[in-house]
Amino acid sequence: MTAVTTLPLRTPIATGESLDSWIDALARRNDTSPREVLRALGIDHPGQSIRQLVDETDSAQLRRIEAATGLPPHRLDTATGPADPVVERLSMNSSRFCPRCLTETDGRWQLSWRSSWAMVCGRHRLLLHDTCPGPGCRAAPRVQIGGGATAPPAGICTHINDRTRLRCGAELFTAAGLPSPDDVLDVQSWIDQLVATAREPGSDPAHATLTDLHLVVTWLLRLDDAAAITAAHAVNPRRRPTPPQPRNGSPPRLDAALTAALLTRARTVLGDDETTAIDELRTLMTKHTSPQRVSPPYFTKRRFVVMPSQFPNRYLRAVDAELPGAVRLRMRTVTPSAAPPRADGATRVRMLPQLFWPDWTGLLLPVAGGSHTDLFRATLSVLMTIPGDPSARMDTHAGLLNPRVTALNLTTILQGFDNLPTGSALTDVLVLLCRITEHLDQHGTPIDYQRRREQIPAESLTWAQWRDLACSVGAHPGKHHQGRLRHAQRHLHQLLSGADLADRRHRLAFRSPTDRGTYVEFTTSMAAPLRRALHEHAESLLVDLGIDEPLTWSPPPDLADGLALPGIDTGDLDTDKVSRLVVDEHRSLREAAEVLGVRPGHVRIAIERIDQP
Repeated sequence: MTAVTTLPLRTPIATGESLDSWIDALARRNDTSPREVLRALGIDHPGQSIRQLVDETDSAQLRRIEAATGLPPHRLDTATGPADPVVERLSMNSSRFCPRCLTETDGRWQLSWRSSWAMVCGRHRLLLHDTCPGPGCRAAPRVQIGGGATAPPAGICTHINDRTRLRCGAELFTAAGLPSPDDVLDVQSWIDQLVATAREPGSDPAHATLTDLHLVVTWLLRLDDAAAITAAHAVNPRRRPTPPQPRNGSPPRLDAALTAALLTRARTVLGDDETTAIDELRTLMTKHTSPQRVSPPYFTKRRFVVMPSQFPNRYLRAVDAELPGAVRLRMRTVTPSAAPPRADGATRVRMLPQLFWPDWTGLLLPVAGGSHTDLFRATLSVLMTIPGDPSARMDTHAGLLNPRVTALNLTTILQGFDNLPTGSALTDVLVLLCRITEHLDQHGTPIDYQRRREQIPAESLTWAQWRDLACSVGAHPGKHHQGRLRHAQRHLHQLLSGADLADRRHRLAFRSPTDRGTYVEFTTSMAAPLRRALHEHAESLLVDLGIDEPLTWSPPPDLADGLALPGIDTGDLDTDKVSRLVVDEHRSLREAAEVLGVRPGHVRIAIERIDQP
């Protein structure tokens, strides 16, 4: 047949019909073969594959076919697949079918039957067939474009036997009807709705679910193939045995019944009921121990971290209890925001003081324990760079914020929260740290701590300023160039920037344990008038530096709602009593803590609160 601009004998295309099926009907109408019809229309796929015809025929070719056959422009767009990336084709590039539909339409094939997720005919409530029912055939239909002199009769199996080289010829519409269970019909409706939604603008969630669906279905089969095959036999007791899964990474060959069984479970995992989904994943994973593994079994990390659906979030929350504390923090598995890490924790350094905020330190500092308070605070601040950060090293950003904090410090503090005498507080502590980092990421902070660390001079208070300030409130300034001036400067730096004076990079860093001890004594024994005077000087210093920020700031207290934290709210301590014990009676922090039933660190934090107006 030579190339033509118009076919004299035409036939309309049915609603939902696939391009290849309509070409077959045209061939029968013109008493020739489908391959010759396509050649006459200027289409010649070298592989003679129906998949190529349906999925790779370009727009210009479709317009030419429409013009030659009298169809309105773009009518064939709904009969082909290239503009529909959300629909998975069958792994064998074939088509399922409903025998009753073939009977009622004189052998017309629906495009939707070529989808991996087509399981049932909703009109007839029947399970779709995957293969020819002919004896000894069992071939998947609709793979190759028909050749020869004439078109084969409608609705027959056109498979060529490899041995005899004869066409099978079995009548597909004689295949037995397989009633579909109601739950399979429900799953088909779910899939159909997802596909319809994904084709609409602003359909990111539906599109993401369909994008990941094939991965999840394959994973479910590998994870528990025995349960999936048992469920498939319940759907279709007459189904053929499932072939072994490919070992070369190719998609598994799934018949309609096995597809239905797997999609039923996949809908639970990816559906709208988040709690049920997480419970289902948790149940699945109890059968497959993979200690400290982040990505699911049979998933590569590279593939897992880029999945756009809710699967990674739900999986991470399901396995949260089995993961190490550092991984739980990095992946935020203790929160609804659980996700493979994609952020850069270094961006938070500007929003973090070197020493964790005093009020939050009080809530996290265990009442029972012996950790060094300043190191505890410094470690907490570095922990804030971990959530969402992809680096496997815990101390990746410690060098930017506080190099004296080591990976061992970070691990030890998390282990400490997990092994408290009163029981583990690790989960609630991780939730709090994740909430605070999420607040910082979303809202930022009114203080740029990095700018303050860079701009506030070591001599934030000159000798003359200190002497006048101290004398104005009746405090002794000490001798020129001696400790009290230096301690006052240190106090201002900690007040303004949350500086860790054990960081040797700091110009006012402690020179010895004794030096640190005298500083702690200076700050804890400071009378209220002197504290207020230094507070006012700090505010004026910010004005002089052109920094329009509040003097101090702390994350909002409601971030701790619903959490059982291991420390205390130091705001509940009687500051007058604390001041009387430490300032007036000159008791040590340890003695005052014993009287109050708290840690020395809590007393010191309570003293710091006296600075606040």
